[in-house]
Amino acid sequence: MIPLVMKLKVRREGRTVVSLWLPIILALFPVLLLLLALLPLVLLAALFAAMGGHGGTVLRSYGLVFTVLFLLSGLRIEVSGPEDELAVIFR
Repeated sequence: MIPLVMKLKVRREGRTVVSLWLPIILALFPVLLLLLALLPLVLLAALFAAMGGHGGTVLRSYGLVFTVLFLLSGLRIEVSGPEDELAVIFR
């Protein structure tokens, strides 16, 4: 499932300083449109790469982009320093 929102939390000295909910779905529409627009170029590159035996690799790597986008849901990134903590959560 594609993540719809990203939650950004910044804590300083145990207190939450910033807590933002960012709608990722709005940023994904241009990315998906760009991938759709690049599809003819990828197919052309796969055709030329097929002459060297690597056409399937080009097509699989294009599909891998969609797989990575769909697997972002549930990703949690936490970074902590001596004073600050940062958490990025995809839901």
